[in-house]
Order: sequence, then C-alpha cells, then structure tokens
Amino acid sequence: MKRETIREIIQNLTLEEKASLCSGKGLWQTKSIPEKGIPEIWMADGSNGIRIQKPKQGVRAQEPSEFLQITDLTQDSATITNQLEAVCYPSGAAVAATWNTELIERMGESLADECRYRHIHVLLAPGINIKRSPLGGRGYEYYSEDPYHAGAIATAFVRGVQNRGVGTSVKHYAANNAETLRINMSSDMDERTLREIYLAPFEMVVKDAKPWTVMSAYNKVNGVQMAENPYLLNDILRGEWGFDGAVVCDWGGIKDRVAALAAGNDLQMPENRNDDALIVEAVKSGLLAQETLDTAVERILALVFQAKENERALQEIDWEQHRKLALSVAHESIVLLKNESDLLPITQEKYQKVAVIGAFAQAPRYQGGGSTLVNPIRISIPLEEIRKTAAESHISVSYSQGYE
Repeated sequence: MKRETIREIIQNLTLEEKASLCSGKGLWQTKSIPEKGIPEIWMADGSNGIRIQKPKQGVRAQEPSEFLQITDLTQDSATITNQLEAVCYPSGAAVAATWNTELIERMGESLADECRYRHIHVLLAPGINIKRSPLGGRGYEYYSEDPYHAGAIATAFVRGVQNRGVGTSVKHYAANNAETLRINMSSDMDERTLREIYLAPFEMVVKDAKPWTVMSAYNKVNGVQMAENPYLLNDILRGEWGFDGAVVCDWGGIKDRVAALAAGNDLQMPENRNDDALIVEAVKSGLLAQETLDTAVERILALVFQAKENERALQEIDWEQHRKLALSVAHESIVLLKNESDLLPITQEKYQKVAVIGAFAQAPRYQGGGSTLVNPIRISIPLEEIRKTAAESHISVSYSQGYE
C-alpha cells in the first residue's frame, strides 16, 4: 500500500486509536481496527526454528488467532511440550560456521515457508550481536565475533526469509552483548568501537537486505536506554543508513513509552494499555508532538499492509525436506582438524571397535532456551545414529557416559 493511502487512513483515526496501534495485542500480534480497514499481523520467535504455542483443542494447528498466549514474561512458561512442532535448525554459532551464504539463504527460505504454513508474518530473527565472552548467555544464538562475518551471514538469512514474503526483525540493536542485568546495564564505548564492531553488522544488513523491522535491545548504550536512544534509532539507523521500516522493542524492553516513541521506537511489544494511555496524555499535554505519533503509526501500518500484501499461505509442508536442509547446515558447520594420520574415515578395514564417550551422545544439548526453544519434529540421538552407521560396516560400538 502506498504511503499516501496509509496517511489517509491515519487522518481518519482518533488519537486513542493511533496510540493503541503503538503496542501489540497479547504477546505476538499487532492490534487491528477492522472498521478502519486495519488488519492484524502475527510474529514468532525463530532464530533457529519457529516457536509457536499449541492451539486450543479442536482448532487447526495453523490458525494463529487461537494460539495460547504467554502472559508471564519473567519465566519460560512456553515449555517445549506446549509448542507446535517445527524443524530445529542449527544454532546461530553453527550457522555462521558454515561460511556458506547460499546455504543460509536457503535456510531462510525454508523458515519462511514454515511461517507461511503457520500464518506468521514476521520472524523475530536473526540475532547478530557480537560475541564478546563465552559466558554470554546467548552466545550460541549470535553468529560471530567478527562484524563482517556476522553481517554477511545475516544478510543471506534475511534475504532468504523475505524472498518468500515473510518479514524479519534484526536484533538486538545495539551492543546487546551480555545477559546479566541486561535491561539495566550500559554498554559504554567510544564512537569508533561502536561503529566498527557493534554497529557494522547491522549496517550491512540494513543496507544490503532491507529488513522489514529492527528490534531495539534491552540494554543502554553509553548510558542511554536503547529504546529511548534517538542518536542510534533516528540519526544513525534511519538518517545515515536509510532504514525506512518499523522499530519494535524487545519484549518488555521499554521503560519510558513516551521517550521511546519520541526517539523512534515505533511498536511496543507485548500489549501495554497503560502505556497507550500515556501516549494519549502526552499528546494532549504537548509533551509529545502529534506528528511524532503519526509517523510511528505510519511505519507500523506500512509494516502491517506490507505483510498482508505479501501473505501467501501454504497448506502443507514437507517437513522431512526441511529437516534434510537443517542436516546440511549442520554438516557444513563441522570443522575438523587436519586428517594427518589418516584416522578418518572410520572403515571396517581400519577399525573393528569405536568408543563413544560423553553424556551428550545419549542426551544431546542441541539448542538453547527462551526465544530459541523449539519443539523439534524429530531428534537424532548421536549414539543411536553412530550405532546404525557402524552396524552397516560390522563395527562394534561401546559407550561410556564419562563425567557427570
């Protein structure tokens, strides 16, 4: 839909309706105003697989309007057992280790098809913050320690997803590189460090792949909360890089709604009616300019109509083909030492016995938690797969758990 048409719609909205559009409905959808021709759209976590709540009993699995909602943001109440099954792709760390942008673009297309099947319009991915410490709680989710590497992989991922008519939300902008006290901590650095290390991958993706949305981070940068940071959201992201999409906050990541709106953070997630009322009060009192609110609503509606215009539902998914693609990504992520002693491959001519050591062979740790927690359609147990392969060559396999 053209921006001129969207502006005409905005002219017919009340102040209260405009403010209401600036936060979500429930946890995963935007608000609709049917009588004004405004539909809703749905979002889902999806860095390494789609995370969606199971529908209510008796409802089709791909009807998003009936998904159970999570209301407790302080705990991971969306356990793996009450989520719809999806393909669990390798984590971000493994994805980046492939160095294969064509393959990752295909992975993005595959994830987008799963979104289309589930009626999801925006995939909340990829995460491209820089890995700074092995103690970082989300290091597995992010791509790389290198800004260029992270940007190149993310660009391929975004292109793949958006090629199929599904939007992305590049996150977490910016310098969100630690989990401890993440909503209160400040990432402090000089301008060169900020631009060359932390902003560089975001700049690449915004300029080269044009993501539909960017997600603002929980943390502060140089003492300013990211959701309320006009320098990073307006001056750099929009002014220098030319981003024309919507900025959505990380879930629960806004402290001061009026300041965030003024700084360029358009959409607040999840639903927050109290903050919607604060927007109305701020406009009436003159604290917030009407033009600022209208601009935010215009960006949100541009996202909504873009998503609806690109909507192409799928009636079925070849889950096994998607799983094979995930396996291809996993294969290419593996890095081997030099095979100098001709230890590999393991063949009957060279080996009669193979020892498998470690508890993860029986209970693999294949993903993280929180927003990356996927209910996989099938899990490959390493020990079982090794035994199957070894049996074909009449090689015996022994197993030991090792340490606790």
